[in-house]
Amino acid sequence: MTCVRHGPPVTVHSAKPSFENPSRVSRHPGNDIRPGRNSTPGISELRELRQLREENGRLKRLVADLSLDRQILQEIVSKKL
Repeated sequence: MTCVRHGPPVTVHSAKPSFENPSRVSRHPGNDIRPGRNSTPGISELRELRQLREENGRLKRLVADLSLDRQILQEIVSKKL
């Protein structure tokens, strides 16, 4: 008996989203994943990004400064013992 194909071959996509550029993907109800309507950032998003980067730089400098202070204090304590 011969097997007969019905219709063209079907490609099955995985349910996992593509993480090539997660900033351009928005989730909708259910498992549907589509590119967001506004894929380019607007003025407010750019302003917020700039503020976050400035704050991140400030916090990194603060951590570096505190780490240096801690190291200096540890050296002082080890010399006294």
